[in-house]
Amino acid sequence: MINFFKAIPLGGLLTWVVCIFAGSGGASGGQLDIRPIEIVDHTVLWSWPLFGIGTLLAWGIMSLQK
Repeated sequence: MINFFKAIPLGGLLTWVVCIFAGSGGASGGQLDIRPIEIVDHTVLWSWPLFGIGTLLAWGIMSLQK
């Protein structure tokens, strides 16, 4: 269970990096569904499906290393 909580920031980092490169050109990423989210005065590109996949991937890799 601890590995899952350690995987959440890694999933967020993966999502942020991919969304910056894919979404900055105006692409929606198809299945990734990259959308702008407004936080206070800033617009951030984000994808919930990619966050879930990235978190599960990081969790799986951490679990295999045990």
